[in-house]
Amino acid sequence: MIATLAALAPVFGLIVLGAVLRPVGPIGEDGWRALEQITYWLLLPALLVLKLGGTDLTEYEIGPLVAAMAGAVLIVTVFLVAIRRATGIAAPAYTSVIQGAIRQNT
Repeated sequence: MIATLAALAPVFGLIVLGAVLRPVGPIGEDGWRALEQITYWLLLPALLVLKLGGTDLTEYEIGPLVAAMAGAVLIVTVFLVAIRRATGIAAPAYTSVIQGAIRQNT
């Protein structure tokens, strides 16, 4: 539990720091937008490649994990298609619902 809190504390600290600095800090709205773009398109992918690229997965059986994840997405998708047919929800609203339900969020 202590290790989890120690790992999450810097993340929450950065979130709080950003929330405090955004309205009163020296960076304008355009600067924040640029930082968000750099973070989303450059820094996050670099972090993912760095951390996941060097991971040794030979010790783990990832087949059942992949099957479970793909199966869950498939089940939710089939359920949402059935709901759309039963309710007749409009296409634009339906695409938002299905994306929110099955899309991986970064």
